[in-house]
Formats: sequence, structure tokens, C-alpha cells
Amino acid sequence: RAAERPDGAINAAGNVAGTYIHGLFDDPGFRRALIEAVAAASGLPPAEGPEAPSLDEVYDRLASHVRSSLDIDRIYRIAGLRG
Repeated sequence: RAAERPDGAINAAGNVAGTYIHGLFDDPGFRRALIEAVAAASGLPPAEGPEAPSLDEVYDRLASHVRSSLDIDRIYRIAGLRG
């Protein structure tokens, strides 16, 4: 059964891991905790700086940049979405 099998893999040294859990890195808290765990295991100080933005914030910034770089009204007209 799937629940009894581990999801992903890790190498014998324990320094490389992989998984196919969709959205695993979407949570900024999880990403920060993972980076801090890797830093601690490597003998490095904790990461400094602000919390990473959520993916929604990143996508919103990307959408804003794309919108400001394109003639959106023309694209809508070409697509038949505006007259």
C-alpha cells in the first residue's frame, strides 16, 4: 500500500533527497525550515533576511511584470476577447 512506502528517496550519505510531493515547496515556512536544517547540518549559520514571499506573491509580481511589458489590450483584441 502507498501509505506504507516512503515517498521519495535519500542517498546513503543523507545529503541528497528527492520526492514527488506536488507543492511541497509552496510553503515559505517549509522552505525556510529546510534551508535552516541544511545550513545547520553543514555547520553554517542560519539564513538571514526576510521570509521568502509566498508563491502567490511571486506569481502576482510576475503577472504584473508581464502585463506591464505587453500590450494586453491588443492581445485581447487578437484573441477576440475585446472589440
